[in-house]
Amino acid sequence: MKSLRVLLGGLPLGCNNIGIEAIVQCVTGILCRLQPDIEITVSSANQTESSARFCVQTIPLYGFSPAPKLREFSKLIRRFDLFIWCGANGLSDYPDSALNLLLCARKQGVQTLIWGVGMDSDLNPPPGKAYRQTERLLDAVNRICNWDVAVPFAKCREALLQKKIRKALENCLLVMVRDPETALALKQCGFARSIVGADSTLLLSTAEESPVQREDGIFKIGFCLSSRNPLADPAGLSALWRRLLENPAQRLVLIPMDSEADLQLMDSLRQGLPYQERIQVLSCREPAVIQAAAANCDVVVSSRLILLILAANAATPIIGIESGSKIRNWMRIFEMKPVGSVTDCDFERIEEAISGFQVDGGAAFRKKAAFVYNLMRKRLALAEEELKGVLEKLSDS
Repeated sequence: MKSLRVLLGGLPLGCNNIGIEAIVQCVTGILCRLQPDIEITVSSANQTESSARFCVQTIPLYGFSPAPKLREFSKLIRRFDLFIWCGANGLSDYPDSALNLLLCARKQGVQTLIWGVGMDSDLNPPPGKAYRQTERLLDAVNRICNWDVAVPFAKCREALLQKKIRKALENCLLVMVRDPETALALKQCGFARSIVGADSTLLLSTAEESPVQREDGIFKIGFCLSSRNPLADPAGLSALWRRLLENPAQRLVLIPMDSEADLQLMDSLRQGLPYQERIQVLSCREPAVIQAAAANCDVVVSSRLILLILAANAATPIIGIESGSKIRNWMRIFEMKPVGSVTDCDFERIEEAISGFQVDGGAAFRKKAAFVYNLMRKRLALAEEELKGVLEKLSDS
């Protein structure tokens, strides 16, 4: 039995995204537990930091701009036995980036596998220069010919992406998705061979020390706002924060999941508010520490999925602001709904939900979470057995 050489890629590691860090930490833990002698390499924009944090080898970040050329990846991937695209929401958020890596690996004779990836109901358009130029061209056609071609163009592009997804996945040794909604979305792409597991970050351990401390008689409300999908009504949020801070027994804890962009956004929204001594802004980057902070909050409000997962890991009640169907899918597990979306957030519902958790101290949520997590961990354990079998076959070949 040989030691497998595995490359983890297809997600923007080393780009200040704490959620991505949490995913890679948990997936490397799973791989090392299933096959202790496995040789893991990760693709990262910050190779030095990633190597030290995960105790693995690293290569540059491929698939995300700015990035080395794909032809360089074609040469490099030959050194590995398996390429794993793991975690995050890349099947819809940046499908071309990771799919190109999958297809490139297969072309070079390297086996591929997908682990714990999610998918929104909508395929997001790429923000690249070529797409913006196409948009301008379509606008010009509309102005000159009074013919709206944007909608049929979008449908055509979506059909091509769905075909590309099916082609890239059909030769994978294993495709494990994190929820049933992703499996259904893949079926709509023509791929029906996925298995439903769970998000690997369910396995994240909580740090022993927390930057947020419990205080008798104080109710702490964690908030995370995505800089990638900012709220359309920041004034409404500021008004909500003002109302919450007027209660001397309440505190705001701002928890960025992008250690730079989210932090900058929430810190700018914080400025000008009264009762600054009742606001705590976190600047830590370790996922386990963030989870410890969420554990010491009484409720967490977030438009980023990963913080909702970390809070639920710690049995802290959650309130989700939809920034894609992934938030809706996660809340549905707990028989809850988002309090609106980033484009149309219902701040009164947020306040009502916070008050509801104050009434019972979050007891009902914790009871539900215990039941839900038992089911998800069973799904993840079954997926791990499938992964173990794949790794053993590769080692024996």
